[in-house]
Amino acid sequence: MAEAGATGTLVSRTVGDLVVGSEFEFESRVVHPLTGVDGDWELLALVR
Repeated sequence: MAEAGATGTLVSRTVGDLVVGSEFEFESRVVHPLTGVDGDWELLALVR
């Protein structure tokens, strides 16, 4: 949540991949560790 800021929405690359072909568009923002999940994850910002 801290990476997204007050009005942003970030999702993992996995979520972005699951909604391919939908009306949602994402832009790569940062690779970041997620609490409780091993490894670093690419986070995507919702742009539309």
